[in-house]
Amino acid sequence: MLILNEITNMIDPLDPFDFRAIYEQYDRLAPRYNESIIMLGLDPKKIKNDRALYYHLRNKFSVKQNISMDDYIHLLFWKLNTSGNSTWRKLLTEEDRKKREATSLNAVIRSLPDSLNKNVKEINNFLKRIYFCLYGMRYETKDRAKAAWPTRSTFLHFIYPDIIPIFDKMVLKAVDPDYEDGDNKKLDKFLQYIPHVWKLAQKYKDKIKNIPNLRDTDVRIIEMALWITRDGQNKLKNECRHVGYKQDEH
Repeated sequence: MLILNEITNMIDPLDPFDFRAIYEQYDRLAPRYNESIIMLGLDPKKIKNDRALYYHLRNKFSVKQNISMDDYIHLLFWKLNTSGNSTWRKLLTEEDRKKREATSLNAVIRSLPDSLNKNVKEINNFLKRIYFCLYGMRYETKDRAKAAWPTRSTFLHFIYPDIIPIFDKMVLKAVDPDYEDGDNKKLDKFLQYIPHVWKLAQKYKDKIKNIPNLRDTDVRIIEMALWITRDGQNKLKNECRHVGYKQDEH
């Protein structure tokens, strides 16, 4: 594993990764949808799996002024449903809360610039300037030491898909050997992770270009590959335990 950033000690676990098969690998590990999609008011014939909902959201978020409260609920479902987080369900079923939060959503959207540059200092200032007053993206502790950066990064990724990667526990564990519980909710870790993803995207740009039927930005491809690398290992371990496989038998 190549260490790309000596300051953060973040590593590159993707050297052996098969980028040409990324969509096949991702679809095998990511969730498929059924009646839950109907609950959200989406067509299950069109939104059959995780990637289909991702592309639906990317289209909806392509013009930020047109982002609706329903779009935000769909984003929360896409990001949080498999973790058991019910934030999206509360907004879906509690009409008064949904109306209140629509005002907060409009306030957040108005605070966002039309574009971002690949400049960590600028992004740092940008992230500190935004008041994430929206349900699902607020601070989790009174001292603001921890925040909902997995949800915040997802929201920002759909608006700036070439610049902001999605940030969560799985992808951070894939690149950070010093990961500690709660690091995925810290701004400093997110700011270390962003340029690291850019570097990986630059390093593997030729492999990314050769992905059959490529539909995603380089930033998204790297994030998907990291998620597959980490979450795929966990799921394979669980499958092995289920059939009684022991690692030392390999």
